[in-house]
Amino acid sequence: MLSFIVFKDILMYQTDSYLPILAEGLEHFVPLYVGSRKIMNPLPLDEQRVKVLNKGTALGWIREGIFKYFGGAPFFWNSLRKSNPKFIHAHYGFGGVLALPIQKKLKIPMIVTFHGHDATATDESGKQYFTHRLYVKKRSELQERAALFIAVSNFIKQKMIAQGYPEHKIITHYLGIDVDLFQPDPSIIREPIVLFVGRFVENKGGEYLIRAMECVQQTYPEAKLVLIGDGELREELEEMARHKIHNYQFLGMQTQDVIRKWLNKAKVLCVPSITIASGKSEAFGLVFIEANAMGVPVVSFDTGGIAEAVEHDKTGYLLPEKDWLGLAKYITLLLKDENLWQQLSTQGIQRVSQHFNMTIQKHKLEDIYNQLMQSGDYSLNWKKGDAFSFAYHSNKDTSI
Repeated sequence: MLSFIVFKDILMYQTDSYLPILAEGLEHFVPLYVGSRKIMNPLPLDEQRVKVLNKGTALGWIREGIFKYFGGAPFFWNSLRKSNPKFIHAHYGFGGVLALPIQKKLKIPMIVTFHGHDATATDESGKQYFTHRLYVKKRSELQERAALFIAVSNFIKQKMIAQGYPEHKIITHYLGIDVDLFQPDPSIIREPIVLFVGRFVENKGGEYLIRAMECVQQTYPEAKLVLIGDGELREELEEMARHKIHNYQFLGMQTQDVIRKWLNKAKVLCVPSITIASGKSEAFGLVFIEANAMGVPVVSFDTGGIAEAVEHDKTGYLLPEKDWLGLAKYITLLLKDENLWQQLSTQGIQRVSQHFNMTIQKHKLEDIYNQLMQSGDYSLNWKKGDAFSFAYHSNKDTSI
């Protein structure tokens, strides 16, 4: 088994659960998780394969600061060398920038996956954050030194190209889900529930969902809105719901098990994401394919990469941004028309199985790693400054 580094600045939030799922269980590779520090109550990882600069002590904070500001961490380099990693897979653009000193010292190729706001946010929008300023400052160096860039959707790929990333070094690789885990239980009777799963922030469009549900409940009073998640707009959205709708429930943050139970009861998932002034948008939306896998049609806005997760008129309905009357129309249609609901439900399950199966996507990711190591369909060459160039040589569609 060959060791490789999975780099993320902070290890590892519950919302990052897909990262170790992707990295573990590969046939030829075993991950070493590397970051600046760990959060309290992080995702459970094999501690023998976790290396961080900052373990919460005063010296740890100094080490993290020196690493981030100056790229220095000599004792850290020695610790990483002992594991003999063959390459780095960094997550998020700013994660790639932070990992550049590791790539330089170990002289190994680096892959960087862009997940969303790292590709969509404007340079101005995040300038109050050090990591964003550092990313903007060193973006051109990252574009040159990284071997390959992975975009989680074609939408994100186009945003990266607009930032100056070389198109020949970018491939689209969709994240997948465990289709054995996300399976509907036909013995559970569906209820007229419209489900929201996400953060209560501006770009998730919660206000448009509540406006839509006001219309839905006027013609279909049994309809219930259930909102799972938390965020800065929760109180504002709860106040809005109190004045506009009559049958709703805010559940706060919930585990994946609880979310799956609600997906098994709901008839519609609606997370009507929008693009906001900062540029933040929906990169892809794993929750949409989780819903489809559970047989739940999606109603949302045609924002960002959502159209790659949801096929309009086949697995759900996508409306122009902020068209909350359109949301209401199609939510009501799916609640009332059982035959139509069943058709979209079945098509959603089939599409996820064909295109977003975690097992298949994991094999494709390992193929990328193997090609990097074997230099098969890719060229791996030294460039100035000990940088690697990892150029894709194929006429095939680069979405995998």
